[in-house]
Amino acid sequence: MIMIYKNFLKWQTSVQVFLSRSLIYKANFLAILIIPVFVFFAIQYSLWHSIYSSNPEKEIQGYTLSRMIEYQFWVFIFNLFVRSYFFSENISSHIRLGKISSFLLYPFHFIAYQFSSFISDKIIQFTIASFCFLIIVSMGLVQTPSILDILKFLSFIFLITLYWFFAQIILGFFSFWLEETWSLNTAVRFISAFLSGSILPLEFFPKFLTDLLLWTPFPYLAYFPVQILTGQGGDFFNSLFILLFWVIFLFFLSIKIWKKGLNLYTGTGM
Repeated sequence: MIMIYKNFLKWQTSVQVFLSRSLIYKANFLAILIIPVFVFFAIQYSLWHSIYSSNPEKEIQGYTLSRMIEYQFWVFIFNLFVRSYFFSENISSHIRLGKISSFLLYPFHFIAYQFSSFISDKIIQFTIASFCFLIIVSMGLVQTPSILDILKFLSFIFLITLYWFFAQIILGFFSFWLEETWSLNTAVRFISAFLSGSILPLEFFPKFLTDLLLWTPFPYLAYFPVQILTGQGGDFFNSLFILLFWVIFLFFLSIKIWKKGLNLYTGTGM
């Protein structure tokens, strides 16, 4: 029990330190709290209104203007909850600059330390996403989901948050072999955004590609959670199980890559 309590204090202190760092610049926090809503209206909302301008009631792959706007609103909100902001770059810099040498001596595992940073970032993101959610719902732009759908939504957020943490950890660990991982990170995030339905619903994709994607984690990173919120259904438990499988897979893969990377790492200036 004493060991568990000490570990809890390490987590709590680390999260508080990262939060205090993030909130030093109050104007910056206020900007990232408000700007996303304006950006959405300036880009996504205007774009789809232009596409449907000739006939707002026409359907494109089963989506009318109102249904597409609702879908894009929920994708926007969902991505605010789960976005990771190039977290792997922090890990890459620690490895490239040899900063992990000190972590190998600390009584606090490097991955646990990074998870503390990740959690503090998620606390801020959750605040921002909740604020945007309340604005959009209060404006009547989307239908308020049921309590059950919100609970399902939060279940996906929890698993996707873990998924992106381990995915970002793995991308960062590639710095043991690569000098720069920024381009790799960018490519992974672009592919994930496209295949997850964050840009276009999966109905716009060829059927053979959609059937193939169902075995990957991508559709469960945005499309399926949004379908639940918009009342379009979907197999909740099957989707959650597949996503859980990928989270567990990435967890063990991250540990394996970490161990292999340490075998190559040479600490200098210690």
